[in-house]
Amino acid sequence: QKECEKMNVLLEFPLTPQIVNSNICGIEFLYGTQKLHTAMTGIYQPENAALAIKAVKCLDADISDADIADGIADAKWKYRFEVCGEKPYWIFDGAHNADGMNVLSKTLKEYFPNGSETERRIKFATIFIT
Repeated sequence: QKECEKMNVLLEFPLTPQIVNSNICGIEFLYGTQKLHTAMTGIYQPENAALAIKAVKCLDADISDADIADGIADAKWKYRFEVCGEKPYWIFDGAHNADGMNVLSKTLKEYFPNGSETERRIKFATIFIT
């Protein structure tokens, strides 16, 4: 913020999205008064979408709210809490740093809380490329 002030650059922040409903199939959330849906199920995805929306608005591009909603609904990102199978669930996530692992942990706890009927059996596979 101080750097932006020094450079006389306006610093913009997105609105905080409000989750309306979330489950293993997707997340419905409000961005301002606009109700949006993403099939990306990580609990952090509404925040990512809010940042993308703000970026589009700052560009002053001729992109309608309906086009933004369609883009968010259609967006996919491989291995970001990607559900690839059920009974049992097969979930792939490419968390590759401490922040990513923390958010992955929160997302797993959100969808598979202690005491749920769903058995929580988690296996990790890690590939290091050098």
